[in-house]
Amino acid sequence: MQINNAVINALSRYADFSGRATREQYWWFTTAVVLASLLLSLAHIATRFSVFTEVLSLIFNLGILIPSISISVRRLHDINKSGWWLLIAFTLIGLIPIAYWAVKASDDSVNDYGLPAT
Repeated sequence: MQINNAVINALSRYADFSGRATREQYWWFTTAVVLASLLLSLAHIATRFSVFTEVLSLIFNLGILIPSISISVRRLHDINKSGWWLLIAFTLIGLIPIAYWAVKASDDSVNDYGLPAT
């Protein structure tokens, strides 16, 4: 899967919390979001902290919030975990299992959340 396909797939399933997302889909989408945030930050610095780039960054971050949560939930479904496990990220120690699950290999068979993602 290419980065553009991963982003299109994640954004087309904007608030779809069912199903599964492969490790590749998750990481390509995450890479695209980090790169876009970095570019917005550089633009903000280059324009000497203008209000326009600050508002643009805020709109981007609010717009990407729900797709980021939904692809994270689908990634947890891919390793046969409930999406509710994402809430442990609010504790600092909870970031460790979330990071481990994000890099864990997918279940190759049918699990509680459906067929393997393609």
